[in-house]
Amino acid sequence: MIVKRSDSADYSRHKIYHKKSLIITVMNKQLLLIVSAILFTVFAAKAQAPQQFNYQGALRNADGSAVASKAIRLRLSVLDGSESGAVQYTETRQVTTTALGMYNVAIGSAGTLSSSNNFSSIAWGSGLKYLKVEVDTEGGNNFITAGASQLLSVPYALYAANAGTGSGTAGPAGPKGDTGAAGPKGETGAQGATGPAGATGAAGPKGETGTQGATGPAGATGATGATGATGQNGKSAYQVWLDQGNTGSEADFMNSLKASSVAASGDVNGTYPELKVVKIQGVNVSSVAPTAGQILKFDGTAWAPATIADITGLDVTTTTPDVIELTNNTGAALKSMGVNMKPSTFGNSFLMTDANKQVKWQTASDAKLVTGTISSVTLATLQSGTSTIPANDTGLAKITLNGAEVGDPIFLINVGDETEYSVIASWISEPNTLSIRLANYQPTPVSVSGRQYKILMIKPNN
Repeated sequence: MIVKRSDSADYSRHKIYHKKSLIITVMNKQLLLIVSAILFTVFAAKAQAPQQFNYQGALRNADGSAVASKAIRLRLSVLDGSESGAVQYTETRQVTTTALGMYNVAIGSAGTLSSSNNFSSIAWGSGLKYLKVEVDTEGGNNFITAGASQLLSVPYALYAANAGTGSGTAGPAGPKGDTGAAGPKGETGAQGATGPAGATGAAGPKGETGTQGATGPAGATGATGATGATGQNGKSAYQVWLDQGNTGSEADFMNSLKASSVAASGDVNGTYPELKVVKIQGVNVSSVAPTAGQILKFDGTAWAPATIADITGLDVTTTTPDVIELTNNTGAALKSMGVNMKPSTFGNSFLMTDANKQVKWQTASDAKLVTGTISSVTLATLQSGTSTIPANDTGLAKITLNGAEVGDPIFLINVGDETEYSVIASWISEPNTLSIRLANYQPTPVSVSGRQYKILMIKPNN
């Protein structure tokens, strides 16, 4: 604390300085709220003491850079006795930081957004006082506490104003007192702003090449770039021709591209555009012009015009065991043909390809197909001699099936909807005998008499 007395004899003005540094975290963002100076300025003696004192602070980011030119909101409270003492006065203000992140407030002055109690009612002489600072960096009412700092010196003029006005003649000035002992070392001040970058040092020696790191993940596809400027129009082929010193119209340019002076070779003779085909595949073409209906025919020496003679032939007929019959009814070449399918000489045959890849009519046995026989049966009695399956039990029925052999595939199909019992197995248990296993899952006996089934027996043709 520094107390300065003015040069005038009436000691009419005092300045009292109190410094305190705070570091806080505001809304999970590492902001440094640095209360750099609390400046109390009061006027006393000959004039009435103003009910206010100055407060100055600075707001910085976690990296030390200033929070510049930003509107913030402050809530300032004077507490009695301790950092958690009773509030004797509170006010809120909207301020804007400077380019260096600084702001100034005259606590108790006009311009508050809101206040509680009366600044003049603060009992400065009744004990220690603390200043509590709260801030919302977005200028709203979501205040974050920056802490409370003890006011190590009461503003003298404000204290005097609370004490009232005395009377009497001022006494003579006392003798100058002895110099007091050095006070304790003050708290470390807040970190100053980052200084300018120093000059770049000399380059150090090149280090050894490190091992190659793992390939990082592919980055997101960048945004499509802006469309480039339209390029200049190119020259036409005609303009390029003119630039090469040629003269003439576009028609002259096109004619200059024709190979009028180039001689043809190979199967073509002459110069463009008077070209003539004189050979085909290196064989001479006759110079004789063809007449209507003639074709170009190789006579063994050259290609020459020739007349097609009528071609008469016999019908084409196939013989057994082929199945496709080809006929040419008109006998003329290159005319339409009829295709007839020859019938099979035996019943129940199939049109299939044999082992020699010839299409033939074949029996099911020749084609290695399977045949099926469907039979109808009606149950009467079980193997036990009765027609009833006991409750919660099984029964076995055996049916004569002529031609059946052990291992033949069997399909048993209910004629009606059987819900009282189930067929759980059916098989050829011995030649010409079909066995059926039935299951009764009910608590009462079930009769199978009169129940009808269809039986499909598959016989492979080996």
